[in-house]
Amino acid sequence: MQQETKQAAAKATAVDAPGIETTTTEPEIIEPFFWRDTTVEDVKWAIGGSYLEVICDALAKNYRRNIPFPLIFGQAVILMAAALTHRGKLPGFEFDFNGDIEPMPNITPAKLSRLYIRTGFGNVCNAYVMIVAPSGAGKGMGCIRLVEAVDYQRISDGSPEGIKDAAVENPHCVLEFEEFSQILQGKGSQGRLKRFLTEAFNAGKFNDRLSKRSNAPDRSAPWFYPSVYAAIQPEMLKLIGREIDIGQGLFGRFLIFTLTEGDMDYAFNPCNPDAEYDVARLQNGLFVISGLEGSVEIPDPDYNINFTDPILTDISPTMRPLVLRYGNEYLPRIALMLAIPSDLSLLSKTPLVVTPDHLERAGLILSWILAMAESALGELNNLEGFARMQEENLHRMLRLLARISEKNGPAISLAQISRNSNGTGWDSKTREVLLNELSARGWVRIFGRNGQPLESVEKGGVIGLNFNAIPPGILS
Repeated sequence: MQQETKQAAAKATAVDAPGIETTTTEPEIIEPFFWRDTTVEDVKWAIGGSYLEVICDALAKNYRRNIPFPLIFGQAVILMAAALTHRGKLPGFEFDFNGDIEPMPNITPAKLSRLYIRTGFGNVCNAYVMIVAPSGAGKGMGCIRLVEAVDYQRISDGSPEGIKDAAVENPHCVLEFEEFSQILQGKGSQGRLKRFLTEAFNAGKFNDRLSKRSNAPDRSAPWFYPSVYAAIQPEMLKLIGREIDIGQGLFGRFLIFTLTEGDMDYAFNPCNPDAEYDVARLQNGLFVISGLEGSVEIPDPDYNINFTDPILTDISPTMRPLVLRYGNEYLPRIALMLAIPSDLSLLSKTPLVVTPDHLERAGLILSWILAMAESALGELNNLEGFARMQEENLHRMLRLLARISEKNGPAISLAQISRNSNGTGWDSKTREVLLNELSARGWVRIFGRNGQPLESVEKGGVIGLNFNAIPPGILS
């Protein structure tokens, strides 16, 4: 497990005096970048016995081979988020003579939820999920219709004003974006939508006072926690995404699931004989879950730093906002999802409790998701124009070197690079500039014909990749 890191030895035996043996406890050794070692099998173990496992098993039947587990797990999270995130009966409200309502000052929007997590100001289970996958992956938008069983409405695209108008009537919303690249561009109305999504994740309410010259009523909702299911192709994310979107919080609000070209060898199962039964079973199950009421305690007040501190030691500072969001807000949400048992009849027999084991398993799941997010966002930068094009060329050169190295061995000659550069548009001078820049960054090492290290390429020299220094995401 993620927090049960590899240890050199729990105890070492020593002899302090003749005939007397004592034991000393060695400090826990945390492997660097441990989250990248989390596997799908680890996650399947973590969800064992929970309703997340039931959903994943049902969705997996829609495929015949090489099930795209990141895809179906992202869908399962959205379904559970919808089932667990509902407006309550709005206790603590005072009504004025116009019928308007104003919440009591000590009640935060989260605590107006039917079920909420008892952190300082309250936490609810809405989720933003982004699927980063090649064209033709089948992003699974159809499965999201199951949220309608728990009185959620699905809104595709739309403007902030249109979404708010719909939320005034029914605040239970899943926002779907099949081409999220349009939002990331942030131009015109899409820019307003981008800001709206960033704020709506945990604002909990909205109150738009319109001009008195307008005949339209004000838009307001005292409770509003939407979930988002978005999809984008990896090449579009690299082209349009900006590193600043991690720091300013939009990407930090997303659980990011990736599929590579190598993951695309799966087949749909259009003749799944259990499809109709599974849909009805999941609809009924989600409806039962949506009826849960009250609040849930978190057993460990240090849950967030137990997750974030070991990661922040090694991860790029760019990813810090995302790590903190995962630890502070998503960890208790995933833990609550894991607390929902696969046998829903148990909910009527025992109280709903989040245990330290649920927190540990949630941390394992988020470690797996973090590795995918790191891979998807690792290439982003804030460059524009020629500088951005040059950065992409550097990444293309690295991927070219990796292919040559995999085929011919670690020592790569300039001649091999030239022969494999057809279609790149690079001449010999451009290749030399790119290789020298990669060397300056420490991503490759350059050696002369006699094996001596060099700072720049020369005729007869060879190139070697420095895999440990290459940022995650570039070679995937």
